[in-house]
Amino acid sequence: MKSDYWKWISAAAMVAVTATSISGCATPDSSTPDGAPRPDLTVGAVDLSEVCPATITVQTDWNPQAEQGGLFELLGDNPVIDRTTASITGPLMTRGEYTGVDLQIRAGGPAIGQQAVSAQMYTDPTITLGYVNTDEAIRLAASMPTTAVFAPLEISPQIIMWDPRTWPDVHTIADLGQTGATVRYFGGATYMDYLVSAGLLDRQQIDGGYDGTPGNWVAAAGKDAQQGFVGVEDIGRIDPLQGLLQTACRPDELIAQVRLPRAQRNCGYAFTEMAIRHGDFAVIAVAAAADGDRLVIGIAGAADMPVVVEWDGSEAAAPAEALNDLAWSIGCRDDLHATAAYRRHLIRTLGRRTIEEARACRR
Repeated sequence: MKSDYWKWISAAAMVAVTATSISGCATPDSSTPDGAPRPDLTVGAVDLSEVCPATITVQTDWNPQAEQGGLFELLGDNPVIDRTTASITGPLMTRGEYTGVDLQIRAGGPAIGQQAVSAQMYTDPTITLGYVNTDEAIRLAASMPTTAVFAPLEISPQIIMWDPRTWPDVHTIADLGQTGATVRYFGGATYMDYLVSAGLLDRQQIDGGYDGTPGNWVAAAGKDAQQGFVGVEDIGRIDPLQGLLQTACRPDELIAQVRLPRAQRNCGYAFTEMAIRHGDFAVIAVAAAADGDRLVIGIAGAADMPVVVEWDGSEAAAPAEALNDLAWSIGCRDDLHATAAYRRHLIRTLGRRTIEEARACRR
């Protein structure tokens, strides 16, 4: 479940809070280590090899995401990714030094069938630490008790989100309850029982069928509300730029992650730019992706915002003419770095060169 919003346990405890961390990761017989340190690395000032298992395993409660950055920063060079177990393993480091043990981070949520981390820890005794929120710990205290050793977050990022354009008068969860709008959440989440029992939401409007994706929320076109996690909600492709040095972010928002699609087979990619000095903003930058008879071209530097176009058929077959039409349609600007005419020239020349390179590197 992604009701993970008071993180109780993190591998960071092992190097950030020494006394607690050692007790948190110690084996039943701390005098007998599970394995020897890696022979190719030198153990630094913090040596956990005598008190911890050879691999300290941390079970997270969701997909890898920005808020787990501190945990992943503990991994040393060349970690190994195991796709079958949705895990990553590498030397556990602190302040750039090897601690004598390995760290394995396992994905949760969909990777473990939405099972609660507490249940996963009781099922698999090799898990040393797990991300367990306060609600879950209290709810399972009798059947699957857990001990808190570290809280990496001071404020819960748990949210219920709605579209302010559809519901302009909704400012609180109580306001949302008055609308009767459907509120999606993970079934069994303790916080929802509280919101209903406190009269903030009506039981008839809650839907425990949330699957961890924003698909249904987006499809509802703003009419529904949904649980979320500040900073990591993925609502698909958006256009964050609205002008030169202007974004669509509101004052209380920030971009936490940018995810790019993986390179595809039989598709070539290329990027070219021209700047007055190395490291300067590009006067013109061109990116291209070539996939069969299809071309995707991105132009930056010509106008206030980047322009992306997709060509197939005649445009892809005759890119020189299409580039010329594109150069004139963008509305290139004059400034102290280059004239509009020179920018159009760069779009044509760099564009042609970038397309040729993208097509040549298809594999």
